[in-house]
Amino acid sequence: MVKSFHDQGYVFEWTVLDPHIEATCDLAWITYSNRGSITTPGSAQDKPATHQVTWLESAVLQKTSRNLAHPLLSQHSRLVIACKATVPTPIR
Repeated sequence: MVKSFHDQGYVFEWTVLDPHIEATCDLAWITYSNRGSITTPGSAQDKPATHQVTWLESAVLQKTSRNLAHPLLSQHSRLVIACKATVPTPIR
């Protein structure tokens, strides 16, 4: 999917932030935040536009034999939507 967007001129940039890794004898997991941007290619009518995005990801690995870890038991990604908090106006 990302390749098809690249072919259309979209540009994706991101940075992995705050990785947190845990492990036991046969299980390991990581959680981290991604922060980046997606730039649209623009058109004859519109200029290219850059949209800031943040999303959370996690992955779990499970050891299945003495020297082999299952490549990916579970992976999850979730977009974080920023919103501005509003303070209600008191009724007088």
